[in-house]
Amino acid sequence: MLILGERLRELRLKKELKQEVIVKEFSLARATYSMYETGQRNPPLELLVKFATFYNVSTDYLLGQSDTYYPNKNVSSIRDLKLIKFFSEIDSSLDKQIMDYAEFLHSKHLEDKANQILQEGQPPKKYQVQYNLIS
Repeated sequence: MLILGERLRELRLKKELKQEVIVKEFSLARATYSMYETGQRNPPLELLVKFATFYNVSTDYLLGQSDTYYPNKNVSSIRDLKLIKFFSEIDSSLDKQIMDYAEFLHSKHLEDKANQILQEGQPPKKYQVQYNLIS
């Protein structure tokens, strides 16, 4: 399926990823993935769904059934994509625990940042407020 291969390649390049990153992420042989991109071989359905999730597109888009995809503009890095992948594979009964822990880590991170700023004496320029005084 040539369209699938073209779309896989297009999405990979759009994320500025090398094939090595993809084959490592999905535990594939490089030759196998290369055949997917060149249209010489089709991935199994389960892997197709994983590619769609990874690239944040529909399987219809990957298969050429739709020319429209709706990428999440907030997902821009391999780190973000990995986090989404990990969370999507965890049983939904653990959602509350995951969110509680994520909120804890976020609060801790902000607290550590604030303490660092206080220890340095003056906040970095991006945290300084500019005031215009009128005489």
